[in-house]
Amino acid sequence: MRWAVEADTPALFKRSALNLRRLELGDRAAVVMHGDKLVGKLWIARKVYCDWDTGLRVELAPHEAWLYGVWIHRDLRGKHLYSNLFAFACLSLQQESCQSLLLAVDWSNGLSQRIHEAFGGQRMGSIYGARLLGHNFFRVKNAG
Repeated sequence: MRWAVEADTPALFKRSALNLRRLELGDRAAVVMHGDKLVGKLWIARKVYCDWDTGLRVELAPHEAWLYGVWIHRDLRGKHLYSNLFAFACLSLQQESCQSLLLAVDWSNGLSQRIHEAFGGQRMGSIYGARLLGHNFFRVKNAG
Protein backbone atom coordinates (compact mmCIF):
# COMPACT_ATOMS: atom_id res chain seq x y z
CA MET A 1 0.00 0.00 0.00
CA ARG A 2 1.32 3.36 -0.99
CA TRP A 3 0.46 6.67 -2.56
CA ALA A 4 0.20 6.50 -6.34
CA VAL A 5 3.15 7.72 -8.36
CA GLU A 6 3.41 8.78 -11.99
CA ALA A 7 4.28 5.24 -13.11
CA ASP A 8 0.84 4.10 -11.87
CA THR A 9 -0.92 6.40 -14.32
CA PRO A 10 -1.98 3.74 -16.87
CA ALA A 11 -3.49 1.48 -14.18
CA LEU A 12 -5.06 4.28 -12.17
CA PHE A 13 -6.55 6.49 -14.82
CA LYS A 14 -9.27 4.62 -16.68
CA ARG A 15 -11.27 7.88 -16.95
CA SER A 16 -8.24 10.05 -17.67
CA ALA A 17 -9.96 13.46 -18.13
CA LEU A 18 -11.74 13.20 -14.78
CA ASN A 19 -8.65 11.99 -12.96
CA LEU A 20 -6.52 14.75 -14.47
CA ARG A 21 -8.98 17.27 -13.00
CA ARG A 22 -8.63 15.51 -9.65
CA LEU A 23 -4.84 15.83 -9.81
CA GLU A 24 -5.07 19.50 -10.81
CA LEU A 25 -7.00 20.15 -7.58
CA GLY A 26 -4.26 18.40 -5.58
CA ASP A 27 -6.11 15.13 -4.97
CA ARG A 28 -4.11 11.92 -4.70
CA ALA A 29 -4.78 8.21 -4.65
CA ALA A 30 -3.69 5.53 -2.21
CA VAL A 31 -3.27 2.29 -4.12
CA VAL A 32 -2.73 -1.41 -3.73
CA MET A 33 -0.87 -2.95 -6.65
CA HIS A 34 -0.32 -6.60 -7.48
CA GLY A 35 2.66 -6.39 -9.82
CA ASP A 36 1.58 -3.79 -12.36
CA LYS A 37 -2.14 -4.48 -11.80
CA LEU A 38 -4.24 -2.14 -9.69
CA VAL A 39 -6.34 -4.12 -7.16
CA GLY A 40 -7.50 -1.34 -4.85
CA LYS A 41 -7.61 2.43 -4.61
CA LEU A 42 -9.10 5.34 -2.73
CA TRP A 43 -8.88 9.03 -3.49
CA ILE A 44 -8.14 11.81 -1.00
CA ALA A 45 -8.95 15.50 -1.49
CA ARG A 46 -7.29 18.05 0.81
CA LYS A 47 -8.37 21.53 -0.34
CA VAL A 48 -11.69 20.98 -2.05
CA TYR A 49 -13.76 17.91 -2.95
CA CYS A 50 -15.68 18.09 -6.22
CA ASP A 51 -18.21 15.51 -7.34
CA TRP A 52 -18.09 16.13 -11.07
CA ASP A 53 -21.24 14.08 -11.76
CA THR A 54 -23.48 16.15 -9.48
CA GLY A 55 -21.64 19.46 -9.19
CA LEU A 56 -21.31 19.11 -5.41
CA ARG A 57 -18.33 21.08 -4.11
CA VAL A 58 -17.07 20.82 -0.52
CA GLU A 59 -14.49 23.35 0.69
CA LEU A 60 -12.11 21.75 3.21
CA ALA A 61 -10.25 23.36 6.09
CA PRO A 62 -6.45 22.87 6.25
CA HIS A 63 -6.85 20.13 8.89
CA GLU A 64 -9.50 18.20 6.88
CA ALA A 65 -9.44 15.67 4.05
CA TRP A 66 -12.25 14.03 2.04
CA LEU A 67 -12.14 10.33 1.13
CA TYR A 68 -13.89 9.24 -2.08
CA GLY A 69 -13.58 7.08 -5.18
CA VAL A 70 -12.95 3.79 -3.40
CA TRP A 71 -12.57 0.70 -5.56
CA ILE A 72 -11.51 -2.82 -4.59
CA HIS A 73 -11.13 -5.60 -7.17
CA ARG A 74 -14.20 -7.85 -6.92
CA ASP A 75 -12.09 -10.98 -6.27
CA LEU A 76 -10.54 -9.32 -3.19
CA ARG A 77 -13.63 -7.85 -1.58
CA GLY A 78 -14.38 -9.11 1.92
CA LYS A 79 -10.70 -9.84 2.61
CA HIS A 80 -9.98 -6.68 4.66
CA LEU A 81 -8.15 -4.96 1.80
CA TYR A 82 -10.24 -1.79 2.17
CA SER A 83 -9.75 -1.70 5.94
CA ASN A 84 -5.99 -1.92 5.47
CA LEU A 85 -5.98 0.70 2.71
CA PHE A 86 -8.15 2.99 4.84
CA ALA A 87 -5.80 2.55 7.82
CA PHE A 88 -2.80 3.37 5.61
CA ALA A 89 -4.46 6.57 4.39
CA CYS A 90 -5.49 7.59 7.92
CA LEU A 91 -1.98 7.11 9.33
CA SER A 92 -0.38 8.99 6.44
CA LEU A 93 -2.84 11.88 6.75
CA GLN A 94 -2.36 12.02 10.50
CA GLN A 95 1.39 12.46 9.95
CA GLU A 96 0.50 15.44 7.73
CA SER A 97 -1.45 17.09 10.60
CA CYS A 98 -4.83 16.10 9.19
CA GLN A 99 -7.30 15.89 12.09
CA SER A 100 -10.53 15.01 10.28
CA LEU A 101 -11.15 12.57 7.45
CA LEU A 102 -14.59 13.16 5.99
CA LEU A 103 -16.56 10.89 3.68
CA ALA A 104 -20.09 10.23 2.56
CA VAL A 105 -21.62 6.78 2.99
CA ASP A 106 -24.87 5.79 1.32
CA TRP A 107 -27.51 5.20 4.00
CA SER A 108 -28.13 1.68 2.67
CA ASN A 109 -24.46 0.62 2.87
CA GLY A 110 -24.41 -0.93 6.33
CA LEU A 111 -21.06 -2.66 5.78
CA SER A 112 -19.33 0.63 5.02
CA GLN A 113 -20.96 2.26 8.03
CA ARG A 114 -19.71 -0.57 10.30
CA ILE A 115 -16.16 -0.43 8.89
CA HIS A 116 -15.86 3.30 9.45
CA GLU A 117 -17.44 3.11 12.92
CA ALA A 118 -14.85 0.45 13.83
CA PHE A 119 -12.16 3.06 13.04
CA GLY A 120 -13.87 5.58 15.32
CA GLY A 121 -15.99 7.27 12.68
CA GLN A 122 -18.96 9.31 13.82
CA ARG A 123 -21.95 10.55 11.90
CA MET A 124 -21.69 14.31 11.38
CA GLY A 125 -24.84 14.86 9.37
CA SER A 126 -26.60 14.04 6.15
CA ILE A 127 -26.42 15.16 2.54
CA TYR A 128 -29.63 14.80 0.56
CA GLY A 129 -29.52 15.21 -3.18
CA ALA A 130 -31.92 15.11 -6.08
CA ARG A 131 -31.59 15.54 -9.82
CA LEU A 132 -34.60 17.08 -11.52
CA LEU A 133 -34.81 18.19 -15.15
CA GLY A 134 -31.04 18.43 -15.43
CA HIS A 135 -30.58 20.38 -12.19
CA ASN A 136 -29.02 19.11 -8.98
CA PHE A 137 -30.33 20.09 -5.57
CA PHE A 138 -28.62 19.39 -2.24
CA ARG A 139 -29.51 19.80 1.39
CA VAL A 140 -26.94 19.39 4.15
CA LYS A 141 -28.11 18.66 7.66
CA ASN A 142 -25.73 18.59 10.64
CA ALA A 143 -26.15 15.73 13.08
CA GLY A 144 -26.09 17.86 16.20
